[in-house]
Amino acid sequence: MFFVMYVSAFLFHYWAARKFGYGFIWIILAVLLPFISTFFLAFKVLNDRKYINFPTLEEYMSVHPRSNAGMGIYCSQCGSNHIRSWGFSGPGDIRRLHSCAMCNIGLYRTGF
Repeated sequence: MFFVMYVSAFLFHYWAARKFGYGFIWIILAVLLPFISTFFLAFKVLNDRKYINFPTLEEYMSVHPRSNAGMGIYCSQCGSNHIRSWGFSGPGDIRRLHSCAMCNIGLYRTGF
């Protein structure tokens, strides 16, 4: 992966030097751009891993079969049926995390 990053940095530097002339800013961009993109990629992977660690609704129901008493889903810790739904990365995200409104324990995830 580092090989690909540095080859792309070199090609970026070569293209920028030919198009805009040699300048210190292009060398800095050619070196820092791969590090910045790696940081954002690592952040996205770690953030998605947090979402995947939550059980799906089916997994939650198989581990806690008494949580569904026919009148909705109940918290396995305190027995409350007040479940909050949060967007994983914001209110408009279709990936939802569901937690108990009383004891604030994460229960399951829905979405893709």
